[in-house]
Amino acid sequence: MPTNLDLELQERLGHGSMTEVWKAFDPQLQRNVAVKIFHADLLNDPAFMTRFWDLALSPEAQKIHFPPPQKPEARSAKKGVLR
Repeated sequence: MPTNLDLELQERLGHGSMTEVWKAFDPQLQRNVAVKIFHADLLNDPAFMTRFWDLALSPEAQKIHFPPPQKPEARSAKKGVLR
């Protein structure tokens, strides 16, 4: 599983109080994917990030057969590409 994804953001599909959802192209998978991106102010909130990772890495979440979320510091948005 890659630790650093190159995704080409294509279109914002929606947004809410905590996140935005984007349609993106994953060149490694050669298909479109959905990407949920937290608002920057939440990424700077240690209490929120602790709760998020506690839930994301919980035994219940591990039963879902999808790759786990990646740490935000592994990525940066630049010129429409999420790294």
